Amino acid sequence: MKMKRTSIALILVSALVLLVIALPAVAEESNRSDVLPVYVNGLLDTKCVLVNGQAYTTADEMASVYGIDGSGWYDFETGDSEFSGENLLIQYHGGNQYCKVNGRYLYMPEGIVEVEGVAYYPLRVLAKVFGIGLTWNADLRGIELDTSKMALLESGDSYYGSHEQDLLARIIWAESGNQPFEGMIAVGNVVLNRVASERFPNSVHDVVYQAGQFDPVRNGSINNTPSDDAVLASYLCLEGVNTVGDALFFQNPSSSGVIFSGLTYIATIGDHVFYR
Repeated sequence: MKMKRTSIALILVSALVLLVIALPAVAEESNRSDVLPVYVNGLLDTKCVLVNGQAYTTADEMASVYGIDGSGWYDFETGDSEFSGENLLIQYHGGNQYCKVNGRYLYMPEGIVEVEGVAYYPLRVLAKVFGIGLTWNADLRGIELDTSKMALLESGDSYYGSHEQDLLARIIWAESGNQPFEGMIAVGNVVLNRVASERFPNSVHDVVYQAGQFDPVRNGSINNTPSDDAVLASYLCLEGVNTVGDALFFQNPSSSGVIFSGLTYIATIGDHVFYR
């Protein structure tokens, strides 16, 4: 399953702000050196490489911090990479802007970098995989790894199943199947924002099936099989990728007779206008 590059590139920068480790002075540091020290619980452990101010390390290094052995490979021709260990499988296909980890789809628009035939993943992504905290240590001018709450990423079957991913994919497809990819994500964001809001029901099912809210429920298109892109959009929404902030409403002005008044405009993506 491949993400549309021309669409996903527009995904809101706020999604990255939530996910990327803050590294003060990294840009300055990267002008002088391509490595940065990494400390584990206060002790120097290893180094990561810097590319455009972004920290990268190998899956093997982070697996070692976690306490498991593993092995991996990198394909020069395709850019594909894989790493496997006990209860762990990380897969990346060259050109995609996500990696797949134990069935989870983690947003990774920066891709991987290759150093001497070895795949280096964004440190922020691997930290999420192993449940390792990241902070910048200004005194040591390095990255501090907090291993006190380490836990391997919950599997896709468990995580997505408990978050009603299938229904989310179907409402995304029914409402925005003809929209750009970031517009699909936006519709999923609206549904999840409603789940989190006290103004709406607290589950995907109850939000989607709330009386008078979504046309696909009334016309039956909610039952149609979603496209691969809609499924991928649902995965990324559940991983925190967001293109419309805290929007709670959307409409297609050219086809909707509903007039939204008293709402705050958020964005226009494709044919849809989003509000909160």
